[in-house]
Amino acid sequence: MTTKEYVIKFETGLHARPASELVSLTQNFESEINVRNIENDMHADGKSIIEILSLGAFQGANLIFEAEGPDEIHAVEAIVTLLDTIED
Repeated sequence: MTTKEYVIKFETGLHARPASELVSLTQNFESEINVRNIENDMHADGKSIIEILSLGAFQGANLIFEAEGPDEIHAVEAIVTLLDTIED
């Protein structure tokens, strides 16, 4: 399993547009991808837009991305890269 902690930097948080981009990305990987919001201990399937939106990931939220499968390292790296490029 590959894990990475990430702090949401963008002002608007993980709302519909970035969540949609995240889910579109994660669906390209074979690995199972899970997301956990450390603040409220909510968990989400990284391939489900509804679950991602339910995390309540606002600016400053600490998320943990976990991937398990044949492409887990690439999945986590791609997620972080995507989130780093999101602008408000």
